[in-house]
Amino acid sequence: DFTSAIANAPEKILVFYHKRAVAFVNQELFEKAASDFGVVIELSPNEAGNYANRGRCYFELGKFELAVKDLNVALTNGQDNPYSFMYRGISLSRLKKYDEAFADLARAIELMPGLERARFERANLNHFLQKDEAALAEIEEMIKANPKSLNAYSLRAQIHTDLRNFKKALADCDRLLEFYPADPRL
Repeated sequence: DFTSAIANAPEKILVFYHKRAVAFVNQELFEKAASDFGVVIELSPNEAGNYANRGRCYFELGKFELAVKDLNVALTNGQDNPYSFMYRGISLSRLKKYDEAFADLARAIELMPGLERARFERANLNHFLQKDEAALAEIEEMIKANPKSLNAYSLRAQIHTDLRNFKKALADCDRLLEFYPADPRL
């Protein structure tokens, strides 16, 4: 077990905690993962990736201020990672810091143009702020990259419904049913 592994090889405590934290993330046990990444950070405070990992855990837990704090450290310490920008951007949007959120989501997309979640979040944020033309343009980019994007067609159908463009909304719903006939989310 974990305790005996540490007792038998105390010099590997950092490795054990890190591996367990990653295993917790893979099992979506983000509270436990964040705790273990905390131990890893105490033992190795200069490793940006550990802050990025704990920041993602805080994001998944809805602890957006803590997520932003850790992701700030990760990004300041040279981790130019699109996922760190994306999670920080989404966290900032949940904290109603929209300009900063847009900047981070743009940087995530610049670093990884195919990062659909970042594009979706930026489109969704534009829609929330009633910038529907920008949202629709973002969705077109998503569809170019992934012609069967469930997120893109769902959000576009929602926007068209809100704009009372019901024929366009129904066309997007029809596409979703064509692409995903048995998907319970629809």
